[in-house]
Amino acid sequence: MDRLRQIGRRMIPAGAAVLICLFLPGQVALALQLILSGAAICFVLRPLARRLARHMRPATAAILSVVLVLLAVAALAVVALPALFRQLMELIAQSGRLLDAGRGLIDRFGARMRGMGMNVPEPGAIDLSALTGHMGDIVGGTALVAGSVASGGTRAVLSVMLGAYFLIDYDSLMLQVELMIPSRARRIVLRMAGEAGRGLRRYLRGQLTVALIVGLLTSTGLWLIGVKSPLILGAVIGLTNLVPYFGPIIGGVPAVLTALSQDLITALMAVAVLFIVQQIDGIVISPRVMSGVTGLPPYVMLLALAVGGSGWGFVGMLLALPVVVIVRICFRVWATRNEVIEKPPDV
Repeated sequence: MDRLRQIGRRMIPAGAAVLICLFLPGQVALALQLILSGAAICFVLRPLARRLARHMRPATAAILSVVLVLLAVAALAVVALPALFRQLMELIAQSGRLLDAGRGLIDRFGARMRGMGMNVPEPGAIDLSALTGHMGDIVGGTALVAGSVASGGTRAVLSVMLGAYFLIDYDSLMLQVELMIPSRARRIVLRMAGEAGRGLRRYLRGQLTVALIVGLLTSTGLWLIGVKSPLILGAVIGLTNLVPYFGPIIGGVPAVLTALSQDLITALMAVAVLFIVQQIDGIVISPRVMSGVTGLPPYVMLLALAVGGSGWGFVGMLLALPVVVIVRICFRVWATRNEVIEKPPDV
């Protein structure tokens, strides 16, 4: 009888959870997104909160860590956003020249292919008059984009608030999570989580450092050779540099096209700048910053990037390597589960 009661106590919450997921899938998905976003914010700010907690109460340290990061982001926005916005407007203003430059390249390539006897169709003219029939759709799409931005801002605020609450109640939440793990697997699961968290923080810290350095070097180089909007283009290249192998190529395309809209010499100089920065990154920056962080062979990285990109595009490529790093750490902990290892300090 007691056994049946225990099973019933477990089945009732599980059945209720299944019913909620079936009848309220959108709300459940939103709740999971907010929880995961808040957990990610808590994960990133936890080291700062731990350091501040040495000098004040943990709850005060958690709130102060969130406030300090928000102030830093606001200060960066005040300093950098005006220049970035101005250069973005310049880039949009010359988008017509970018299209003309790209179209010219396609025309010349097609003409050369046709001269070699290949059956390459000529590109048709762009019918701008067709756009007038879709102005209503464009306006409606703009309204949808504005609504999406407002909704995204609301979710961002809620995620930050959840992250702050998770930081404040971190110890009690972790205790509840530990109690949910079966006692036989609790030790190895906690060890996996700790090692994976430390490894992921080292990986993210290294990748962001490399991306920042590469972005600054690229912006400086493009500015020196006279390419327009160097801050925007450098930021794009720094962001895409988070994806090994493919990222620098993807991020370099806008910079080369922008330079090409000015003149051919500037485009060749932009290619040279991108090549030099990538060589500096590959020879000096990444080996020093990322040394020993991943330890993944190149074929594993390429396979992970291919799988992530095929399923979720660029976002999948960004998340592929962190997931592989976590899985690798968990397997390593499982393989050494019977060894006694001193716990390293949290980072």
